Amino acid sequence: MEDAIVYKLSALGFGSFFEEQLSRSEHPASIPARIAAEHRGEYVVWSASGTGRAQLAGKLRTQLEDKGLPAVGDWVILKDETGPDRITIIDHMLARRTVFSRGAAGREGRTQVVAANVDLVFAVCGLDADFNEIVDLSADRLEHYRKLVLEAQACERRHNERLRRQSERVWGQLYDEAARLRRWKGGLDR
Repeated sequence: MEDAIVYKLSALGFGSFFEEQLSRSEHPASIPARIAAEHRGEYVVWSASGTGRAQLAGKLRTQLEDKGLPAVGDWVILKDETGPDRITIIDHMLARRTVFSRGAAGREGRTQVVAANVDLVFAVCGLDADFNEIVDLSADRLEHYRKLVLEAQACERRHNERLRRQSERVWGQLYDEAARLRRWKGGLDR
């Protein structure tokens, strides 16, 4: 694994919400790291000392089974520094500021965390399907994405009101454009 040194955790989103938890932590020599990827129980983490691989401590895995295991974006505390030739242990998971989730496939009533501690979300719809499907489904699909983003509260609270107003204006424009395309499509069907 290639080592990418990261000198400032703040560049990865480590702010006062997480610093406060770290100061109250039971782990005196805390090494904070952010989950960058998850591969069947093994994680890629970014920390101030670089990129490395990590696994959950057995006790932590048991504690988190009902709450949910770490996901991309979560902040964790490592037992040791990361290194290119070793797998370090994740001792603790910090509380999430935001969580972007969806219904888990094949499991009723379960949710799957897609990403945690998200600050900004871009919802993009491809234009590679049949044009009729795009016009009919894009507005519904975008509305679904908008609801997921709002549920995740994927922006800092101090920006919520301003973003809400901007979001309403942008979503209104998207709906107007979808209605225009539907009218245009209706003219082609005659």
